[in-house]
Amino acid sequence: MQTIDTLTILAGHSSGTITINYQTIVFMRVMKPLKWLYQMLLNALSATDNSSTITINEDEPFPEVTLSQSNSFVEGIDNGTVTVHLSQASAFDVSVDLSAVAGTASSPLDFTQFDNATVTFVANVDPLSKDYDFLISDDNVPEYTENFDIILSNPQNASLGSAASTTIQITDTDVDPTISITDGTITEANANSTLTIHCLRHPEK
Repeated sequence: MQTIDTLTILAGHSSGTITINYQTIVFMRVMKPLKWLYQMLLNALSATDNSSTITINEDEPFPEVTLSQSNSFVEGIDNGTVTVHLSQASAFDVSVDLSAVAGTASSPLDFTQFDNATVTFVANVDPLSKDYDFLISDDNVPEYTENFDIILSNPQNASLGSAASTTIQITDTDVDPTISITDGTITEANANSTLTIHCLRHPEK
């Protein structure tokens, strides 16, 4: 196929401009008889001009980026993973930042921090879903089930979908602490005595 000229629409712009002269239109008609395109361009030329400016508006919406939901992991067993989804293929590279917001779980005690976390979709190369991995820390402390949030921000060549945040749930598997009491002796003449209570491992519960 013969290429007459190239129009590039820059990222973040919705239109571009290309100038085609009369000789180009005649050449296009000889090389490829697209009658509707030939007539459209020819009508755009004035009687006194041999060139005209044609503006092509890009009205395709940006793809949306979203996060997987229902993310639950077991401390000491699972590594954390969250999936970023792209709603449709894009002609441009798409990127989005991820950050963590502490809840009952916090970094770095319960999970790794999301410093400079970015997921990038390379145009015409990458699939529409990509995983981002993080570490669930095993602190060896009995705890209740904890959670924190992951949010998307700063999308490039994309927009944030309705599911731009997700809650991560961490289930603890550490054994509850054991409590024991040492033997003590109380004499009849002394009503006061001391008993020592031992707790094996520091509990958070």
